[in-house]
Amino acid sequence: MNTNESTNRSPVPGDRFELIHALILQYRRDRSLLIEALFAIQDLVEYLPDPVVGMLAEGFQIPRAEILAIATSIPGIFLRPRGKFLIQCCVGLSCVICREKSLLEPIRRHLKVCEGEGTKDGKFFLKAVYCLGACHQGPAIMVNDRIFSNQDETQVIELLQRIGLEGLEREPS
Repeated sequence: MNTNESTNRSPVPGDRFELIHALILQYRRDRSLLIEALFAIQDLVEYLPDPVVGMLAEGFQIPRAEILAIATSIPGIFLRPRGKFLIQCCVGLSCVICREKSLLEPIRRHLKVCEGEGTKDGKFFLKAVYCLGACHQGPAIMVNDRIFSNQDETQVIELLQRIGLEGLEREPS
């Protein structure tokens, strides 16, 4: 891997780039460690930038398309920068039945993003998930690591407006 060439075009800071390179060298001997490597790299830079996907493909000697297929099949792996607030909206049957529809569409309209995208200001990233483990309290969303349950469209929009203005610390779960 030519680290100097990749550093010049990478959204990854130089010190992180060297750590990523070292992680790939550490994990590349065993293909079964690819998923562990994906999470370890994401812990360093919060998502898997395109140049890093190329580095992984080269290091693990796996086609780039296969790396992307694996990464996109894992709910906790991101290929784009996440916002300050990661909104995971449950679209599982239990949550949908509680209010006869998902909260995903009203959240999507409010934030003006599609599922799997972040807002232009970098505050929010919207992700659909199939269960948050709060089925008895649905519909539910999770913002970063906090679950907000028994939400309706109005409540969830008000919640996101408050979080956008004041942050998450003051919000009761």
